[in-house]
Amino acid sequence: MLRLVRVQLLRPIRHHIRPLPVPRAAPVPHGRFAVQQPCIIFRSLSSTSARCNESTPVLANGDTESTSERIPETSLDQHKPGSGPVLEPVAEPIPSPVPTVQIYHQRKGRVMVLNRPESLNALTEEMITAILDNFQAWDQTDINALVIEESEDGRAFCAGVDAIRLAELINEKTDESRAKALGLLNKTYTAQHLLATLDTPLVAILDGITMGGGLGLAIHAPVRLATEETVVSVAEGRVGFFIGGGVSFFLSRMPDGDPVGKFLALSGYKLKGIETVMAGIATHYIPSERIPSLIARLGALESSDIRAINLIINEFVGSAPSTDDWKNWILGGERGDLIQRCFAKDTLPEILRALEAEKSEFASEIIKLIRRQRPQYLLLTLKQLKMADTMDLASCFRMDYQIAKAMIHDTDSEFSEGVRLVLKEKSPEPIQWSPDLETVLGNIKQYQKQIDTQFLPQLDFGAKSEELPLLTDRTYKFYAHRTVTGLPSIEDVRIVVTGEVKSVGEFALTRQEVIDWFAKNWGTFLDDDDLDQTSRLPKELTGGAKYFVENWRDPAQTPGERRREMWGVRQRVEDILDRKTTVIGDGYLKWKA
Repeated sequence: MLRLVRVQLLRPIRHHIRPLPVPRAAPVPHGRFAVQQPCIIFRSLSSTSARCNESTPVLANGDTESTSERIPETSLDQHKPGSGPVLEPVAEPIPSPVPTVQIYHQRKGRVMVLNRPESLNALTEEMITAILDNFQAWDQTDINALVIEESEDGRAFCAGVDAIRLAELINEKTDESRAKALGLLNKTYTAQHLLATLDTPLVAILDGITMGGGLGLAIHAPVRLATEETVVSVAEGRVGFFIGGGVSFFLSRMPDGDPVGKFLALSGYKLKGIETVMAGIATHYIPSERIPSLIARLGALESSDIRAINLIINEFVGSAPSTDDWKNWILGGERGDLIQRCFAKDTLPEILRALEAEKSEFASEIIKLIRRQRPQYLLLTLKQLKMADTMDLASCFRMDYQIAKAMIHDTDSEFSEGVRLVLKEKSPEPIQWSPDLETVLGNIKQYQKQIDTQFLPQLDFGAKSEELPLLTDRTYKFYAHRTVTGLPSIEDVRIVVTGEVKSVGEFALTRQEVIDWFAKNWGTFLDDDDLDQTSRLPKELTGGAKYFVENWRDPAQTPGERRREMWGVRQRVEDILDRKTTVIGDGYLKWKA
């Protein structure tokens, strides 16, 4: 029987991010909350204290109520809310002059807890300073892991920069107030860039509302954990602001392509729970009652290698989405195809016309969401995402800072009014923006030129740019950790099917052979261009120096022990193959044009 030889299409792979775990292991016994090796945990007190008893100020099991029922997850008897392992407080929080930030030292781990629940952990200048000072110091020690999380009421990881305070400063319209507003954003972007380029692995626990600057804090971390309480949205347009924090870099590299990034940015659509993992925003889904034991387990790590961290995290994950779940989730199936068709368009008029032509309930819902955003925000966002697609991370932060300067000095800005109506008065009615969307669409060239001239007069944001002097020159064009902690992208599967990966060989593959390739190779460091095994990262100027440990041994390297398959990878690949390939002679796959 002749086997089909595949013709290789030498097209460069796009850079994306996504999620990635392993089979659940036995539940962890009672243990101390101590991160003993290379790991920084970033979390907020809302969810922490909600699961704590009085004697465990950091983390402990507690009763929680699920807010996401779209995809059920299994629960372990040993992890019943309120009856799971209680984490013994081995240390009191370190005294802090900033009560809205709590810090815990646990051997070689550090935990930062955001504790401003009454304001959804909106970031004040004092909080941002604490983030900068502590993470910069921790990253220069032998700490193995860092964690950041949220606080007491369990509602929010972080809703971003304190928009009410920012609007007040801008509304004063004095040189001094504008300088303070710009200084707040300057410090915020500097902190977000620092977290994005740490040498030490950062674990961000998004156990609640995550948007705006909060998304910028967490989105570049190698490990981003979602729970049933997670709600993520790109919500800046509803108050007339813009996307900052380097989030445009992430959105232009989504696992299902930049149409999904444009959809999320233009609509402000909310993703909940495991949906954030399926979209690629979070890397793992962990039922919230397992978080305390997971952090205790991380404390037993003996390596900062994120492959080791990933294997531990995958012992605690909830049920992986099935292939049916992938077809039926909120952005899957026909809705996913609609997003790909409509948001592949380049301009706002083209996107809206494509949505109107769909004549579906989902398309109508998206149009309504888009119409709630400030029209100038929509034009600016499309330009940001287009530019970010070819830019490095640091350049995206510098671009954000240039836009922030223009926004703060914009006499026609409606940001203050947006904050008043949405955040203060919580008005359910759409804001009557001026100019309105119809006016902008009717004079699209004029308004696009105005946006380009006012907000993006400079197009070179390299290291020599005067915009936003960062703490370091570290930057990158793709996420070094994406093949370790993320799920495969559509493009990843395509280049395996079409033979652009050297390790695949010259012959066409069957469906099972493609699935087996990902089961064997995913969860390791792979070259971002051709998915070949690599050990050339991270580089000195990218951050992540502790991600890859030369002497770390994967269980797959142990004679007689089979490597554990990464959580969710098989189902994700099966779904992509169902959507994107056809079967030809003797079961071999052909990628659809």
